[in-house]
Amino acid sequence: MFKIKYDEFLNHPVQFSILLVDFAIMIFLRPPALAGLLLLALLIYLAMFFGTKFAQDDQRAPLPQDEEPVRQTSDS
Repeated sequence: MFKIKYDEFLNHPVQFSILLVDFAIMIFLRPPALAGLLLLALLIYLAMFFGTKFAQDDQRAPLPQDEEPVRQTSDS
């Protein structure tokens, strides 16, 4: 399940401020086409930035007890 980690936003105040301002501009001011594309690209970049920060701390789920990882064997 995806959980929002508010401390990650607080650890990056400049990026979070840019994200909020960019989102507000896109919603309320309706910028011209070229500026809108640039702001949309910035919004996507910041979303990916925070997505990677949220995913860095997640641990991979361990395999169930009855399953073992597949080992590759070479027939030499």
